[in-house]
Amino acid sequence: MSHASFARSVAVLLAAAWFPLYAGAQPAHPPVHTGRAPAGMVSIPGGYYRPFYITKGIDSVKIEPFFMDVRAVTNKEFLNFVTANPQWSRSRVPASLAERGYLRQWKSDFVIGGVALENAPVVNVSWFAAHAYAAWVHKRLPTIAEWEYAALAPLRWAATPSRRSGTIDGEAKRELILAWYARPNGPLAPAGTVNENAYGVRDLFGEVWEWTQDFNSVIIPADPRGEANPSSTCGAGAIGTIDPGDYATFMRFAMRNSLLAAYTVDNLGFRCVAEDRN
Repeated sequence: MSHASFARSVAVLLAAAWFPLYAGAQPAHPPVHTGRAPAGMVSIPGGYYRPFYITKGIDSVKIEPFFMDVRAVTNKEFLNFVTANPQWSRSRVPASLAERGYLRQWKSDFVIGGVALENAPVVNVSWFAAHAYAAWVHKRLPTIAEWEYAALAPLRWAATPSRRSGTIDGEAKRELILAWYARPNGPLAPAGTVNENAYGVRDLFGEVWEWTQDFNSVIIPADPRGEANPSSTCGAGAIGTIDPGDYATFMRFAMRNSLLAAYTVDNLGFRCVAEDRN
């Protein structure tokens, strides 16, 4: 069994315990595959991804071609899901599937309101809720390998009166991502308006963190030197990676490693992927 298949199997086993909550829900219409990416998605070509954390016996992971949402799921899209599946509303979702902060940016169960924009990424959703939404739209959450593989593509910018169009990659891309991660949380922009990469995927960086199907499947090693100084955490966690200087990627793995499936976070959303069977 491949690494990706194993990760998906783990997710299925986790979901089995709470499936009765979702059973009987009215599914959305499945995306129509016509040889091109479904509406709102882009095609990610297959290839090989070298895992960020070194694992004995695993040099690379084969990535099959897949479709990825252009942008993160929005408040309005998630409201459609909750309206069709009221068991996922704020007042009805069990605490075991979403902690108390679930959808707290909304005015009420079925009203977005407040500071949340309808077209901004939905946040404060648990892994369970994100997984249920993805199943409802006949998609799934991306694996870590798929998400990171798509994220390897260079960022690109459009031409302006003072600058030609182009791409940014390598160290310059890392520094830009770190600058985004360092910004304090603020009002979220409409989904898909912050940046775009060479595949056409928008806002993998700079807007919200995103759930993956196997978010906590990578164990970050402890510092073998036994240092207790909190300032050494970043350097210690980077031990055993393919690139100890890539702090932007380390921060994503550290973020994922800190999560539990019922957690809800102010700047944590998600997007979906689908199989490319063309």
